[in-house]
Amino acid sequence: MERVLAAPMVSAMGIADHFVRTSPINGRPVYGRTEFLKQLKTSGFLPESDLKGEVEHQRKQIDAKNKADIRKSIVEAIGVHGG
Repeated sequence: MERVLAAPMVSAMGIADHFVRTSPINGRPVYGRTEFLKQLKTSGFLPESDLKGEVEHQRKQIDAKNKADIRKSIVEAIGVHGG
């Protein structure tokens, strides 16, 4: 019995070749993650990885505006009723 060990072949060029997405701008294939992210940036789109942070940021802005509106309403109500 004989055991043969071999290391897997990894190529940096091969990684980019397997990344193919459809461009959200023109519907054509985009080869490579760098090119895909560049197209998103120049077109004003956000990559999926950035969406979670963007949603959290917008939620905080909405919460802050709602709190300010509530405070303003309370102050106006107290002023109207002579408080």
